[in-house]
Amino acid sequence: MGVSSEDKSLSGAFAGHIIPASFFLCFGVYLLGLTMHRAVRGTVMIPERNERVLFLIGTALMVCTTCGLIGEAVGGFLVMGNPFFQSAHETLYFLFFFAGICTLLESYKALPPDSSRCGVAVALLGEYILWHEHALMKSNMVDQRIHTILANISLSNCAIIAWSVHQGSRSILAYVLGFALFVLQGLWLMTAAFNIGIHQVHSLTGGFLTQDNVGVFFCVEIIFVGFALVFGSAYVYSRREKPDDEVVATAESIVSLPAKLQEYERLSREAESETTLEYA
Repeated sequence: MGVSSEDKSLSGAFAGHIIPASFFLCFGVYLLGLTMHRAVRGTVMIPERNERVLFLIGTALMVCTTCGLIGEAVGGFLVMGNPFFQSAHETLYFLFFFAGICTLLESYKALPPDSSRCGVAVALLGEYILWHEHALMKSNMVDQRIHTILANISLSNCAIIAWSVHQGSRSILAYVLGFALFVLQGLWLMTAAFNIGIHQVHSLTGGFLTQDNVGVFFCVEIIFVGFALVFGSAYVYSRREKPDDEVVATAESIVSLPAKLQEYERLSREAESETTLEYA
């Protein structure tokens, strides 16, 4: 088969995509697993109230993004003599560094509950702007579509997390979807990384993603994450702690008590009326 006339140039580096992909994937899987574990025990906390969990997440965000910032600055200085050569990447790391600070301060109760997710929503909004602008500068259509999808994931997740914060503990679905979209973003970044890696090894192929199958690959990953959520929910539903028969019977009695009292009062009034008529 001959090489098509499509532009095969793919920008970026394998490491520059696989590292944030691994972070997003691990972050989302950890929080989904923690939520599933708590749901089985019936102790899901929305918003997060475990100071230790918040401290670990905030510390991890700050450490990882600091390493990313230093790596990008050093790389830009060594290659181009300019530590701000990759300013878009550095801004992206700094956005999530900001989210890490919010999370760490919340763990010390220096900020109100859910400040961490507000910080993440701000970071995702900034990430959307950066990915969207990054997509517009691409000459390769496949590369452009890859980054447009990343931008759409970020914007969708920003809206879902903001809605979840607004809803508070009333919507566990929005709470879980926010973490699931981090997993989806990690998977898509990993796909982009391997697409670049294959291109670097076989430069004539331009990677395995083409204009015809970018949407197909992304939809397959959406389906994969969807199935994972369905099976996880089924597992939680089957393993969650259920009340015994006595507790259920007591609860049903409490619920039906007002109706029984009304019926008793009605019968008492009827009995009094019959007694009055007999004496009359």
